[in-house]
Amino acid sequence: LMTLGQTLQKKNQCKDAEPMYREAIEIYTKSNYDPSSKATTKSLLGDCLTTLNRFNDAEELLSEGRSELISLNGVKHQQTQLAQKRLDHLYEVWKK
Repeated sequence: LMTLGQTLQKKNQCKDAEPMYREAIEIYTKSNYDPSSKATTKSLLGDCLTTLNRFNDAEELLSEGRSELISLNGVKHQQTQLAQKRLDHLYEVWKK
């Protein structure tokens, strides 16, 4: 589901990607499997919501995802750095 969401997002179909990401997060939460993928999915969903101009919701997910990735993988990990770039992009678009 996360990969499907990414594919849709790359095709600029964030409205269709959103439910894929949300379902993936729900599955990761219920199964307690791979917390790093769950955090990455939160970050991807936040990026999608940035595209949809839903900045408050995006900020919450992007911040959570980045914080979780820092805890799990450290600041220098590639996924953490990508999550930071997504958060930076939000603030750039949002002008915050």
